[in-house]
Amino acid sequence: RTEKKADTLEAEYNETFTFNFDPAATEERDIKFELWDHDTIGDNDKIGEVKLSLREFLNNREKKTITFKGTDKQQDKDDVGQGVVEVFLEPIGDGEFAEVKPPEDDGIEIKEELPGDESAKTAEVTHPVAEQKE
Repeated sequence: RTEKKADTLEAEYNETFTFNFDPAATEERDIKFELWDHDTIGDNDKIGEVKLSLREFLNNREKKTITFKGTDKQQDKDDVGQGVVEVFLEPIGDGEFAEVKPPEDDGIEIKEELPGDESAKTAEVTHPVAEQKE
């Protein structure tokens, strides 16, 4: 989860997330990006989401423009916002952690080891940037 950005439709996050995954299951795995509207009063609204296959990013730093498909109240819309994400997945070693930094080390990092998963690998997702359409 990225930090909240107030009063902008062109938020830039530049955050890094490190997590464990099983490389044997990479071909069947997706990474899901969700676009939310944060409300000070009332419930937050999920505006859209997009799923990308992890396989295309394995050992390949890729920068992509993604289009969020509407969900919930926006489910009839195919384009509720766009964003640019830079994704790089790098297997490190069995159950080990290693820091994998983005080119500009200006993000945050989250680490969590999955208990009992000796085949886990470490990966990162860098620089999610989302832009919401009005």
